[in-house]
Amino acid sequence: MQSWAAMQSLTDAYLSHETALASRLPFSELVSTESPWPLYPEFSETEVAIGRYPGGREIRASLVRFREPDPNNLDLAGGSGTLLTNPARTEAWKARSVISYRVAGRDYHKARTILRVR
Repeated sequence: MQSWAAMQSLTDAYLSHETALASRLPFSELVSTESPWPLYPEFSETEVAIGRYPGGREIRASLVRFREPDPNNLDLAGGSGTLLTNPARTEAWKARSVISYRVAGRDYHKARTILRVR
């Protein structure tokens, strides 16, 4: 139980960092082809260090990132909205970060979704 509780804290802290990164990234960078959050169905998967054991060995997890357009975005922004349904021409994107890890032989997944609008 102690390992599970520690992993909850570590993964929550890592996903808080992901939320902050996605929130402060310039919008133009978030939606670019070089974005750290690729356009779904593409995704990026990276093994990340989320902490250290006593003695210095890294605690690792798998991080998957991708982004999705809001369905009401105009077609140039990946949606199927129209000027009738989106007269202000707002553009919204969901940046998703999913972290996967293992404790005592069981797999766990935790996700955060960051909504960005302009």
